[in-house]
Amino acid sequence: VDVSKAQKVAAEQQMAIAGEQVRQAQAEIDLLKAPAREADLAAARARVSQAEAALQGAQAALGKTVLVAPLTGTVTQVDLHAGEYVMMGVSVIALGDLATLWVETTDLDEIDVARVAEGRKATLALDALPDVKLQGTVQSIALKSSPGGGGTAFKVIITFDEIDQRLRWGMTAFVDIHTE
Repeated sequence: VDVSKAQKVAAEQQMAIAGEQVRQAQAEIDLLKAPAREADLAAARARVSQAEAALQGAQAALGKTVLVAPLTGTVTQVDLHAGEYVMMGVSVIALGDLATLWVETTDLDEIDVARVAEGRKATLALDALPDVKLQGTVQSIALKSSPGGGGTAFKVIITFDEIDQRLRWGMTAFVDIHTE
């Protein structure tokens, strides 16, 4: 008899809890079905506007952290570190087109330049690759001399016929331009 009374009390408590849950669920349904109050809608719209403004501000700030190069290429040097500030117009990286490396001579005198023509072949030797001889072609010859080394000198640009993957910007090269 005591067990059945205890079971009855437990069942009544569960029924009361279930009834309360039904009442809460019905109240939520009624709230969802009821038209929203204008004040609540205005407050929600204000929160959305604030969130959108904050998002736009964050996007603008993020846009100021992106560096965009004016051309495509391979990064060959970085002059800026994370967290540093940079002014507009200041170079922070060096870009290079490693597919079109060339040698720029600056010591061709006026006697030698008269025997050189665009399209002439050249043999190039580099200090860094002493056992390798590379072939190139004269691409351009300066129309005006530049002062240098005790006399006049003309700048000549020679492109490599084939790019050796070991070549790097700034390597020293010795050039023998074929004049015959």
